[in-house]
Amino acid sequence: FTAAVSASPIVRSQPSESATNRWRGFGRGFEVFHEECLNEKAHCVTAAAISTINSRPQEKPFFLYLHYMDPHDPYGAPDAFGKPFSGPYSGRPYIEKGIPYPLDALVKEGKEASIPTRDIQHLVDLYDDGIAYFDYSFGKLLDALNVSGLLASTLIVVLSDHGESFLEHSAVAHCHTVFESEVHTPLGIYVPNRSKGRRIRENVQNLDVAPTILDFLGVRWSLLDAQGLSLRPLMENGPPREGENPSYSAQRGWRSVSLGHHKLIYDMITGSQLLFDLRSDPRELDDLSDVRAEE
Repeated sequence: FTAAVSASPIVRSQPSESATNRWRGFGRGFEVFHEECLNEKAHCVTAAAISTINSRPQEKPFFLYLHYMDPHDPYGAPDAFGKPFSGPYSGRPYIEKGIPYPLDALVKEGKEASIPTRDIQHLVDLYDDGIAYFDYSFGKLLDALNVSGLLASTLIVVLSDHGESFLEHSAVAHCHTVFESEVHTPLGIYVPNRSKGRRIRENVQNLDVAPTILDFLGVRWSLLDAQGLSLRPLMENGPPREGENPSYSAQRGWRSVSLGHHKLIYDMITGSQLLFDLRSDPRELDDLSDVRAEE
């Protein structure tokens, strides 16, 4: 039994003039695709997910895809949840509402220096409110799975498609760059009946998620059919993967490849390139492309 709940204006199954993706196209393979949570906060997605799980055919295994929009602009959490990180603010109304995009216009006009630090900090605090709210809402889903007895037999993957920039490299929001602020995203995998969690620092990418799921479920698949690699050996204390295991990112005219240590960014428009040592320079401030040209 396959089902999806999406709050995304892009990941849509049916045509919608109110969505960014007006043409549909993401419903293939899903028996049920809930779209009533368009642009809603996490409580809507979690409630629809729990309802879908409770009403599913009991005799079948299930696959459930959930697309939350938290944390995402406009940043923040519902008033009823509270503000665990953000405090009082007086200034630009759009900053108060957690909307970052007008700042992008100021940057493009060469007025970045006019943006007060407190404005950026308030957006960061609102963003953290949104993270806390998602964490709370997702916890409700895990509680429901636990009460129903499904948690002991359900593989769970939590991942993100992008991060956010808060004036790092003169960018705000997302879909602007391939710097770490936007492409170094969280990935968590819960495997039932494992007694202890581990943090794995190996360089991986979102393309590895599908082969990993198939591997754990015992579904036969061919390396020719997948662009990523299963993370199961890493998760089961196996040896590090052979080779350099690059991870790739693309956004607008930017392309990047990271080996976990070194990261190369290529500007397809100008032909220029940047090289960073992420271990000593995680904020990507020191371009080494000239002094380490061979690397």
